[in-house]
Amino acid sequence: MPTSKSAGRTTVRVSERAFLVMCYSAAEAAVVSPDFNAASYRLLGAWMREKGDLPIRRAPTKPPSIIVSETGREVAGILTGFVKETRNQTTISVESAMVITALCAEDSVLTSGASALLLADLCEAARAPLPVASFHSHPELCAAPREVVEQQLFAPSKADLDGPNFPHSHVALVITVAWPDKSRSRPADLPGLLCRRIGDFNFYLAGHLPGVRNWSATDPTLEIRIGY
Repeated sequence: MPTSKSAGRTTVRVSERAFLVMCYSAAEAAVVSPDFNAASYRLLGAWMREKGDLPIRRAPTKPPSIIVSETGREVAGILTGFVKETRNQTTISVESAMVITALCAEDSVLTSGASALLLADLCEAARAPLPVASFHSHPELCAAPREVVEQQLFAPSKADLDGPNFPHSHVALVITVAWPDKSRSRPADLPGLLCRRIGDFNFYLAGHLPGVRNWSATDPTLEIRIGY
């Protein structure tokens, strides 16, 4: 079980399919959440205006109708794949992503390590790729695009870095969903930070190794790639 920073360099290769699952789940949790308040209508209305659709109808809603919350909600999951280790290089190949049961609060998500242990047992029984990493989302749709970049809202938080490591997790990824700026441009890729525009959103993918307490997108010991 990984408990400390790996020696040498770590490369994380995330398949397109796993990356899209992380993006879809992060956006859905941020935009469509079961809170019924004025902020919900405002944020969902902003997305609908971006799409050019009609304004949301301000009428009483009843479950199972769901709309966006004020801050959005985080989502968490497990990534399965393979790990190859040599003397100075660790390569983590992520093939698939799975959202797990989580207790969502206004600004955090609580998970159980039992999820990874259960999935590991099932994967082993099915002779499928085992859990190799974990992920959770940062919903930043209430922040201006400039704030996301300048304040590095895509970076792992102190709680992320100081928190316990998930069982079987060689690296923890953070997928951040945010609005793009008006120019539709995106930041240049860095070793530990990637940004992709999909639909009406920018998705930032960052990560940190177990035991690392200071995150940097230019950390030479960790490289993240999308696609094999």
